[in-house]
Amino acid sequence: MQRKLDLFFETIQQAQRLIEWELGPKDETWKQATKRFWELRWGELEMVGDVGIRNAARLVGQQITEAEEFPSRDRHDLRWAVECLADELRYALEHAWGDRSKGHARERPARGGRHGKAAQWLRRWQP
Repeated sequence: MQRKLDLFFETIQQAQRLIEWELGPKDETWKQATKRFWELRWGELEMVGDVGIRNAARLVGQQITEAEEFPSRDRHDLRWAVECLADELRYALEHAWGDRSKGHARERPARGGRHGKAAQWLRRWQP
């Protein structure tokens, strides 16, 4: 469980670096963060993440690609995608930990449709 927690924190830390206002796709920090994000996305996160996490990570990846293609555009959608990913990571941890104070597992929060808000957003933009 500790390894999963560490992985989730590293994933969101890499993603959050990409939403810094002064950071652009040509900056070395951006390149390092995106490189590590893609490693996590296609490696460890793919192995331990549930459907909601994988969809949210896919959404962040899509927004990274768009930010690199259109660097002068506002990154509101990237910030929102990172928020979705943070939510999904938190939901997964809450589900895994359960509500130990009451001695039973807590239900995973409803996430608005099939596999969360990230999946809904992805379906909106797919042809």
